[in-house]
Amino acid sequence: MIHGHGDDLYKYKTEIKANFSSNVYAKGISETLKKYLESSISKVQNYPNPEGNDLQRKIEQFYSLSENNAVVTNGATEAFYLIAHIFQRKKALILTPTFAEYESSCSIFDLEMHFQDRKQFTGENIQEDLVFICNPNNPTGEIFSISFIEKILKENPKTYFVLDEAYTDFCEEEVSVLKLLSTYSNLILVKSLTKVFAIPGLRLGFILCSERIQKRILGKKMPWSVNALALDAGKYIFDHFGEIKKDFQVDFEAKKSLEREIQKIKGFEVLPTKTNYFLVKMKEPKVFQLKEELVNQHQILIRNASNFRGLDAHYFRIASQSEAQNQLLIQALKEWSFKNF
Repeated sequence: MIHGHGDDLYKYKTEIKANFSSNVYAKGISETLKKYLESSISKVQNYPNPEGNDLQRKIEQFYSLSENNAVVTNGATEAFYLIAHIFQRKKALILTPTFAEYESSCSIFDLEMHFQDRKQFTGENIQEDLVFICNPNNPTGEIFSISFIEKILKENPKTYFVLDEAYTDFCEEEVSVLKLLSTYSNLILVKSLTKVFAIPGLRLGFILCSERIQKRILGKKMPWSVNALALDAGKYIFDHFGEIKKDFQVDFEAKKSLEREIQKIKGFEVLPTKTNYFLVKMKEPKVFQLKEELVNQHQILIRNASNFRGLDAHYFRIASQSEAQNQLLIQALKEWSFKNF
């Protein structure tokens, strides 16, 4: 891990009233899923399936894929390390600013890394073996269209594109390129169940890819990397997907209101997105001081975005929470603005 992660709640002994630092679903775990997991706790007494084959088949069936097109992983993060492993000592392009684990995984497996500003990426003249694309992007919330992704897949058949789709459910429009998987063997999708179903502590994600890539990944995967409770949660989720997946339309309205209110505050500029999270740029590079004051005086936690490659101490990221919690943040930022700007 090179740069660390945003949700550093574990560092603080202070009670946090509102955590804006994490992109996990704000209203928490489904009660039915929670009760099911409570009833399944005894399963930790036994070893799980080493590769999670039962859940793998459920995933393939759910997405109407052939057998051997999925790999179950310990969160999306294990997926990136596995992918980097099979491309060891190759060349990788990472679009910035973005999730730090792409860089970390490539570093561990000796890939030659090249970086490009996401806004300047056209998909032309790609020389690398592997390209990491977060879509929607973390932390900026920027989106590449499905048609653009198909264009670069088609025009670069010798390059593999890793599409991190961890945040597609937190987006106002359809951006998943799942339908392209059967056409383009150079597409590798990484998905996460931990964010939309609010179970990050269980660590559960998966890779969707061609059978050839799947076999290469399984050849590098550690057995039992996904625990019994996480596998059971995954099977329950796919058996009850429509029942427990949330409708985010109400949440988007709250998020748009939060954007508008922060934009009105002197010294803060909102970089609007079509996701539930967005960046805010401060007039002065004081995000370190702001974060500490919000924690110590208001029990509010934000994501210091200065450790993303390409950003600095002007930027922080927030994910919209409940309307009441959003109001706490708005008031705290107004107080900061009054004292500092």
